[in-house]
Amino acid sequence: AHGAKDSLGKSKPGCHSLPPDTHTYGFAPKKDAHGAKEALFGWEFHSPSQKEQQRKDFIGMNKDCVLQGGTSAKDTTEYRLHNERRVLKPEGHKKSRITKPNAEGVTFGIRNRPSTPIKKVVCNTFGAEQELIKNERQAVLNVLNEPVNERTVIRHE
Repeated sequence: AHGAKDSLGKSKPGCHSLPPDTHTYGFAPKKDAHGAKEALFGWEFHSPSQKEQQRKDFIGMNKDCVLQGGTSAKDTTEYRLHNERRVLKPEGHKKSRITKPNAEGVTFGIRNRPSTPIKKVVCNTFGAEQELIKNERQAVLNVLNEPVNERTVIRHE
C-alpha cells in the first residue's frame, strides 16, 4: 500500500470502447430532391388565386327567419338551407382613395407620433411629470362632478 501513487490531476480511464477510426460521427445529409435540373426544366408558373367568396350573413338570415315566423332552431336551420345570404362588404374597413389636391406643401400619410423625451425618461422625471398632469386633470374633473350645493356656491355681485 506504500508504493501506490495517487492519480491526481489525471482523467479517469474511459469505460466505453470507441468505434473504429473509419467511423464518421453525426448523420449523413439527405439528398435534395429538387436539384438544378428540376429547377430549370420543371418550372411551374403561378396560377392566380380564386376570389374568396364572401362569408354567410348569419345575423341577417336569422332576422329574416324570425320576420317570416320562425321560432325554433329547427325553423332557423331549415330557413338557412333554402335562403342563403352573404355579407355585402368584406370584414374590416376599406381604405378610401385619396385624391391629391393642387396645393403645394401638403403632406400625405399618417402623422408620426411625437417623439418620446428620452432625456426625461432617463432622468426619471417623465413619469412624475405625466402623473402630475394626470392628477391635475382628475382634480378638475372632481370639481366639475361635485354636486351643486347652494351654500357652497360663491356669488360675485
